[in-house]
Amino acid sequence: MEKIRAEVSFAPGSVSDEIWRESLDTERNPEIAADARVWLGNEFSEEEMAFSRERRKFTKRGLAKYLGVKEEEIDERDIPTIAVAGSGGGYRAMLGTTGYLKAMKECGLFDCVTYLAGLFPPLEIVVTG
Repeated sequence: MEKIRAEVSFAPGSVSDEIWRESLDTERNPEIAADARVWLGNEFSEEEMAFSRERRKFTKRGLAKYLGVKEEEIDERDIPTIAVAGSGGGYRAMLGTTGYLKAMKECGLFDCVTYLAGLFPPLEIVVTG
């Protein structure tokens, strides 16, 4: 039990310490070097609006293909904003979400999606004894 406690204690050289140091490595995780910000406000940020404008072009093509019509037949105002969210954290939830996304891709609906999000519980290690 003491060995397990030592490994999850963040003591120098422990597995927890190694994982923590690797998580701060910008070569392994280049995204942590980016400036991440949380948008606070009642409106979308300019970056989000620009993304949305660009993504609508892609979703318009996907929607036309999915519906079997020409792109010109779709009015920009009729393009829905589709979001897909996966939730869980267990093996069953992962398989369910993966199957759902695969089916969406196969039928062409995935190309109509604007946002994709997932929610998984944090890793929790409990040592008792």
